[in-house]
Amino acid sequence: MNAYLLVFLGGGIGSVMRFALQNVFRQSGLGFTFPTFLANIIACLLLGYLTMLTSKGQMSDMQRFFLGTGICGGFSTFSTLTQENWQLFQNGSWTYLIFYTSITLVVGFIAFFTGMKMA
Repeated sequence: MNAYLLVFLGGGIGSVMRFALQNVFRQSGLGFTFPTFLANIIACLLLGYLTMLTSKGQMSDMQRFFLGTGICGGFSTFSTLTQENWQLFQNGSWTYLIFYTSITLVVGFIAFFTGMKMA
């Protein structure tokens, strides 16, 4: 199957998964940033796992394109993270903005590393 088609299909699946996650947490009271944070951390964990499998030769390029580039790329969202940070900036929520950005990067790195170790 064509690599572009696999990325396209995976990206669509990942985007729908993120949309569903946001809808599940919309009324949770956990704040508007929680679904984005959770999606990004899950994607980091999965991408770390897939990266290690790829480096061990246990995953084909086509699987990596579908799962890593497609699903993880569609599920995670830097643009939404940035938009939410802009809202926090406009509201003057400096402490939350700095915390949210920092914790996303730190926990994302830890999740990626954990995913690699799990593989």
